[in-house]
Amino acid sequence: MLKKIVQNILPIAIVLAMGLLFIPIPEMLVNILYLLSWALSMLLFHTIRKSKEKIQALPRYLLFLTLINMSLQISYMSIILNYKSKINLEKISGEGYFFIIAIIISITLLVLSNIFIRKRVKEICKAEKEKERKPEDQIYYSNLERSSLFLKGNLNAITYMYIVVLVGGSLTGIFVHKLSIIEALNLVSITAVIPTTLSTMITACLTYTAAYTVLED
Repeated sequence: MLKKIVQNILPIAIVLAMGLLFIPIPEMLVNILYLLSWALSMLLFHTIRKSKEKIQALPRYLLFLTLINMSLQISYMSIILNYKSKINLEKISGEGYFFIIAIIISITLLVLSNIFIRKRVKEICKAEKEKERKPEDQIYYSNLERSSLFLKGNLNAITYMYIVVLVGGSLTGIFVHKLSIIEALNLVSITAVIPTTLSTMITACLTYTAAYTVLED
């Protein structure tokens, strides 16, 4: 049973991802799923470090968690753009310039994650070009390399989505909800810190897992 699940984990991930995209999910549940995804990412890295043998399904696990992470990011983006967040920001959504701190935090996370992930992906690609693998290992490490490139693309998507949320959410607040520019920026930017932080942490953890497997071999 477990073997069949592992073999079909990508189709399962695609179905779950599509479900997260088209089925409205409460904010609390999205947060719980985010934390669960983070816990699974950490557990996967811990398992890789302790295992003395290659985990053949690792590329599938990486893609599975990446797809789920991307879907959760889109779900949260929809919540923010539609102003459905349950976070009580009434006390800090006034004329205070709280959005400056929130934007600095998010941009710092995105920049540092980009530097870290691009460096790790570059190391993986370089290692694969220099190392001579056994024929039976070539497919495994080639899939890991593709997974790392997919993770890099996922981080780019997180960055683009943050920009869309910040701009689109602010415009929605101004023209639809009749908020001032500062009020809209406060509400959107502070709420966006949560998915941005969790998504970048998960992506960085998965990338490090792939890099650790390739470089420590």
